[in-house]
Amino acid sequence: MKKQVFATVLVAGILSPLFAFGNVASASTKATLKPSVSYNSGKISFKGSASKTVKKVVVKKGSTKFTSGNVKNKKFNLSKAFTGQNNFTIYGTNKAGKKLTKSYTIKKAQYVTATPTYYSIDRSKPGKVAVKLYSNGEKNVTFYTKFNGYEFDTSNDAAGGTITYNYASTDSYTLSVYAKAKNKMASATVSLPEVKDGQGQTNPEIFPF
Repeated sequence: MKKQVFATVLVAGILSPLFAFGNVASASTKATLKPSVSYNSGKISFKGSASKTVKKVVVKKGSTKFTSGNVKNKKFNLSKAFTGQNNFTIYGTNKAGKKLTKSYTIKKAQYVTATPTYYSIDRSKPGKVAVKLYSNGEKNVTFYTKFNGYEFDTSNDAAGGTITYNYASTDSYTLSVYAKAKNKMASATVSLPEVKDGQGQTNPEIFPF
């Protein structure tokens, strides 16, 4: 009886690595994509690399095909005019259209600039309104503001930037901002709060104290 138990364990020990190697081999040959997305001049672009067996790439918006194209030398680059803000899925197929890869999700945050907000608004210095802006997670971003109807912009290679407006009046003002990061769609425009003359304010959502 003890010999039978020993033999059973031994066989299982020999076969288990074989099954494990079989799974590794299967996983290593599965077709893949490495997609990226960008947005410029009213067009959204999907590009990247693909496994050798992948001959076409399909991009879907929801359940509807948005665009598709061929893979050449294991590379793909698809562009199409687009003004919305949607998530997409992208996958690779063979020449006959049979799906070979998993579906990869492209989220709108990957090609739409994060909506800007402010760190602080300082009106403590006479004739000045200084606004420190912030766009979460963005790099190479430009902020476009409108102060009392006049347009301004400032560029910054980090997520934030400061704009100082010369405003001699003690009256109220209006201020709005949108942002655009490199190779991304512009953000939504948001209004920023008014700070009374001689005062300053930090953003309570960032500095809740």
